[in-house]
Amino acid sequence: MIKHKVILNPKSYRMAHPVYSQKTAETVKYTHKSPQGIRDKIVLSMIRLTRGTFDTATGYDPDKLDERQWMNRAIFLETIAGVPGMIGGMHRHLRSLRTLERDHGWIHHLLQEAENERMHLFFFLQLRNPGILYRLMIAAAQGVFFNAYFIAYLLSPSYCHRFVGYLEEEAVHTYTVLLEQIDKGNLPHW
Repeated sequence: MIKHKVILNPKSYRMAHPVYSQKTAETVKYTHKSPQGIRDKIVLSMIRLTRGTFDTATGYDPDKLDERQWMNRAIFLETIAGVPGMIGGMHRHLRSLRTLERDHGWIHHLLQEAENERMHLFFFLQLRNPGILYRLMIAAAQGVFFNAYFIAYLLSPSYCHRFVGYLEEEAVHTYTVLLEQIDKGNLPHW
């Protein structure tokens, strides 16, 4: 079990998040959840298709990306990554209101995940502040993804949770490559 502490700031409006030590973070190992059944295979194929399309459209080559390109990539990915938790939390909240039943913490957990992704975004925004054209591209992509994910969540929440699991695997891969580029000296230590 990974031990962590939660830092609470009574003057902060943000939700409390665990803070892990460097030593603990370095013990985390990348894993992959093998698809179990047709649904998982479809979801994994969708993630790989989306990732491949995004990589091709952005000219992704980790050895050739400069600092600005890495920041653009991270900012874009974090604006998308914050959507599933918000939709899941919103869906669970409305379901709880409709059914007049308790949610047993899922709403808070999903909203906390959305908040966590938003904080990742703000970290990257401290390093780079994109211009208006880039912000418009983010708004368009987020609008498409939000609506598609919302409809998918209405049809099958469990399908969407598996989608997010595979999406997070891709995020781990991307940030691992980014850290390797920093360690190689190809990018500055921000």
